[in-house]
Amino acid sequence: MLGVGLLHLAWWLIDERIPGDRAQMFQQLGAAYLSWGRPSTELLRLLTEPTGWFNVGLAGVVRLLGPSPGLIRSVCMAWSLALVGLAALLARRLAGPWVALATVAILSTSNLIVALGRIVWFHIPEAALAVALASLLVGDPELRWRRSPWLLALGGALLLSLRSTGGFWLVTLLPLVWPSLRARRRPLIGVAASWALAALIPLRTLSVYLRGKLQARELYAELVPSLAEQLGGQHVGWLALALLAGAAAVGAWGLRSHRLALVVLLTWVLAPLALVGVFRSGIENHDVFMPALALLAAAGLVRGPRSAGLVLVGALVWQGLSQGLDRDQRRPLAGWVMSGDEEPVLDFQRPYAGLGRPEIEALFDASCDSDRPRTCLIVVHQGLFHPFSGSAGELELFLLQRHEVYLQLLHRQRPDQIRRTPRALAATVCDGGAQQELWLRRSPDSAERLTSALRLWELVEVWRAASDERCELVWYAPRGELARPELLPAR
Repeated sequence: MLGVGLLHLAWWLIDERIPGDRAQMFQQLGAAYLSWGRPSTELLRLLTEPTGWFNVGLAGVVRLLGPSPGLIRSVCMAWSLALVGLAALLARRLAGPWVALATVAILSTSNLIVALGRIVWFHIPEAALAVALASLLVGDPELRWRRSPWLLALGGALLLSLRSTGGFWLVTLLPLVWPSLRARRRPLIGVAASWALAALIPLRTLSVYLRGKLQARELYAELVPSLAEQLGGQHVGWLALALLAGAAAVGAWGLRSHRLALVVLLTWVLAPLALVGVFRSGIENHDVFMPALALLAAAGLVRGPRSAGLVLVGALVWQGLSQGLDRDQRRPLAGWVMSGDEEPVLDFQRPYAGLGRPEIEALFDASCDSDRPRTCLIVVHQGLFHPFSGSAGELELFLLQRHEVYLQLLHRQRPDQIRRTPRALAATVCDGGAQQELWLRRSPDSAERLTSALRLWELVEVWRAASDERCELVWYAPRGELARPELLPAR
């Protein structure tokens, strides 16, 4: 059972594909990459912004080893593996090695850890940092080890400055800080000072972040499934959810002697459920949920006769693996259990099932007449690298090393707000479908903006190709003129 989980973790590292979910993009990654290796204050500036240290560090690794989807994926996987390992360490310190093994087995088939861990998803490192701090405080509650205050200060600062939500999860750890407070440990002054300094980074944008979340609440309510459907139908499965919930209740009773840690674990399970109810967003935005639930359930499953516990853990693992057979839900082992040709899987440089990197690069080559950074503006309507994507595609551009290209999204800016005439306009045009309907709910004036852009810039269609059975990618150029039309890809 544990071997299956570890085998799956190893498979992540050699699998050349990722689930079809959109990768979350970075606004700062390209700037950080270009700033490495040259005298510049840009890196220092980025470090004062949320997610800045993550992007600066990733850009440094990529600058050293060279940009590639495999490298980006490996970095993502490193955080996921760290999260699983740290959850096992926390479980071992609380309840022993058998609970640690069961925790690894459960997490290794969790969609919230496995699938999201294969794409750029900031909440995975956020959860890893939170679990690391919890493990540190459980192992050394009074901070007697010389390294503990330094690790606590550094880990808390990284957690605070990673995302605007980091401060909330750091607050949930305060019960574990109580023993060191009671012992009046002086190093806590330095820890508090480092946290206060790091908190200045997200506090500058926290009000904007919360306001945006609340404004998007109605949209989330329309687009995001109910909490029950997220847990039972998407991320966990009904059988696994029932087994985990029951085992977690038993595990919580068994861990009652670790009251402070139990408070933290229960908070990590219950707070995400409450936050989903308030903001109507996805449970995947709160990834501490799954490690906490898995740990509590593991403690419950091995509390009784060990053979019975192992049978139940095996059932949970099989539940996770078997969902990989569902082609409509990209489950943990879907890329392995399935033959692979049932459903195309998106890659970081593969925008559609029918189009790929060569076509996109050829379109850029035909449209752009300079290789200087950010000199070739491409306006995007309804997605370029991914159909109906709300992101511009900075990560894809970065991996393609097309620094001369920069994208502006038509659903975020009206044509009259875009000051420069673009080199081209890329439009995904579809014949109906659920994605089109959802897009029109989000951007009801989308068609009007496209019509306005075509008229304002005198855009003429110069190329189109089918991207799937419903959609086409259409390429427009001002007055039909391209810098190098002979480089257009074949239709």
